[in-house]
Amino acid sequence: VAHGAIWPTPGPSFWHATDWHLNLFHAERTDVRDMCRAPTADAAHWPGPRGHFNCDPSRALAKFAAERMASSENPQPTFILLGGDA
Repeated sequence: VAHGAIWPTPGPSFWHATDWHLNLFHAERTDVRDMCRAPTADAAHWPGPRGHFNCDPSRALAKFAAERMASSENPQPTFILLGGDA
């Protein structure tokens, strides 16, 4: 191992995704007070274009996140850690 490096060659790499959920009921005009499941006419309680922290991600947001990971500096990790109750 040269110059104090831990790995003599590039070592293993990984992604860590934790507590991955998916809201199959997500719609643009749902109520963030009900985890974005029930419709509401009150625009003040609609999730934003990327969702809301009260709500699990939509399919579109989950797809966006996966695409961003795949286009990262490390598109092919050695392994993927899925934490939480994924």
